[in-house]
Amino acid sequence: MNCRTADELFTAYVDGELGTDTETSLAAHLEVCNTCRLEVEVEESVKRMVSDRLQHIPAPVGLKSRVCAALAEEEEHRPWWHEISRRVRRHPRQIVGALAALFLVAAVGILSTVLEPEPPALAARLMRHHADCAVQFATDKPLTVKSWFQSQGIDVADTPSSLAPFEYSLIGAHICEMLHQNAAYMVYRHQGKEVSICRVDGIPVDLQKLEHVDYGSARFYTVTYGNSNLVMWQEKESVFAIVGQVKSEDLMAMAAETRIL
Repeated sequence: MNCRTADELFTAYVDGELGTDTETSLAAHLEVCNTCRLEVEVEESVKRMVSDRLQHIPAPVGLKSRVCAALAEEEEHRPWWHEISRRVRRHPRQIVGALAALFLVAAVGILSTVLEPEPPALAARLMRHHADCAVQFATDKPLTVKSWFQSQGIDVADTPSSLAPFEYSLIGAHICEMLHQNAAYMVYRHQGKEVSICRVDGIPVDLQKLEHVDYGSARFYTVTYGNSNLVMWQEKESVFAIVGQVKSEDLMAMAAETRIL
């Protein structure tokens, strides 16, 4: 199975609607394709989000009987209601199912106008790591950070002690796993705000699908979600990102200033 075929099956896979053979084939593809597995994770998170926000409202007791009685009473003057009543009596489950489906479609439509759309899977993971992962190795010395990363099996270039001219000072580093790959994060702080510079190797990602901005001689890809901004770029087999609750323009300037890890 290739990625194009797999992409058409994600929704049915998450909903458990695939046949056994198709589900087995897709599952085998997801075992070896990081990109498709990320998309499935996003699909699952969206489904959970919708499920968490929808409330089950049971119909009042006796509603069906009252509707049928009212339709029967109007039968002589409004004959089309007779057909509706007949269908409700003969096919109650199908009618209730159709109404439930219409309600779900309407509810999801309303939610989609209120809830902010999820960012792309890789960007969402990077933002989550920045927000949730604590500094594992605290230091303001870049060479010490480099040595610590090397001790963890990650080879990185020299790191700046500050993000000049933004006055963000290095406070430490941490490592978060992303699809069985180690992502290296260096954390900087200025006046209570933190930004993380991240490098992750070996994850296939098509940055061309994201919004891009040409900044000087470099091209950066930007994502905004909630109060956080993220700027990404790619060099050979590595993806780099700088993320924080800082204006996207400032993050691009920082990225252009460093362009290392």
